[in-house]
Amino acid sequence: MKKLIFLFLILGFCMVCNAQFTKGLREPDTTEPVPALSLKDQWVSGVSFRSNFNTDDYILGLDYIVTKPSKGLSFIVAFDGRPFKKKILKKEFGNQYFQLAEIRFISSVGVEYHRMFPQSNFGYYVQGNVGYTFGDFGGTKINPDDDFVVIPRAGLLFDRGGLTRIKIGYEYFNAQTPVISGHRFFASITFKFSSYVE
Repeated sequence: MKKLIFLFLILGFCMVCNAQFTKGLREPDTTEPVPALSLKDQWVSGVSFRSNFNTDDYILGLDYIVTKPSKGLSFIVAFDGRPFKKKILKKEFGNQYFQLAEIRFISSVGVEYHRMFPQSNFGYYVQGNVGYTFGDFGGTKINPDDDFVVIPRAGLLFDRGGLTRIKIGYEYFNAQTPVISGHRFFASITFKFSSYVE
């Protein structure tokens, strides 16, 4: 039931983002004089690929991002996953432990605010995501710990030519996997569908 509710939340968030993006690209009404909009005033979308540096729990991420450059505001729909099965020890039935192979996924939505340093291609950002993490122990009837999670991120960015953006930063993400730290460093690269240099 939780997964179904969160799926509807993500679909609703995507519809809002798409409406805002379409609104920014809509042709102006020619019956009234309207000042020309620069790309800075419109919504720019892109796709981001993310990888963390947690050697205990390597996770890859894919983001769809819609940004309003004039406000430094971005809306994000993200999906993360562990590209391999992680062997973990899970406590069951008192003091009994089982070694299990866990797969883990995270689906989330978020908002980011960024600012560029004056006369520079560098800037900083803060981001907050809310998501649902779920997993599976292949070949067993034991259920992993699935739950809603909050994922804060912050760091530095480099805007390269208006079409790509590189980020490095820190995130806290509790994957609901025992004995794995939630503190992670990551890097990402974003490919924009429209070019705009801030």
